[in-house]
Amino acid sequence: MDKFISSFIIKHLKYSLRFAMVSLVLLIINKSYFISYFVGYIVGILSFILLTMGTNLILNIKPKRVKTVQFIFFTLRIILVAYILARATLNGYNVFVLFIGFLTMNISIRLNTLLKCRKEVSNG
Repeated sequence: MDKFISSFIIKHLKYSLRFAMVSLVLLIINKSYFISYFVGYIVGILSFILLTMGTNLILNIKPKRVKTVQFIFFTLRIILVAYILARATLNGYNVFVLFIGFLTMNISIRLNTLLKCRKEVSNG
C-alpha cells in the first residue's frame, strides 16, 4: 500500500475514533446498544479501507482494467457490508444503532472536511 494512502487512512481513522468515543459515551448506558454501535463502526471502517485501497489501485493501473477493478472492489464492499450487517441483525443487534455506527466514519470525514474548509476561509 502506498505511504500516502496509509497515512490518509490513519488520519481519518484517528478523527473518526474521537467522534466514535463521544458517541460511545452516550451509548454506554445500554450494553446492547454499545455492541451494536461498535459492530457498525468496525464495518464502516472496513468499508472505508476497501474503498480507499480500491481507489488507490484504480489510479495506479492501466486504463483498460479500471472498470473491472472498480467493479470487483465495489462488489466486495457491498457483499462484505451486507453480510456482516445481515448477520448482526439476525443475531439481535439494534438495526438503528448499527447503522449509526456504520455511518460514523462517513459523518466524521464530512465533519472534518467542513471544519477544515471553515478554518481555511476564515484564515483568508
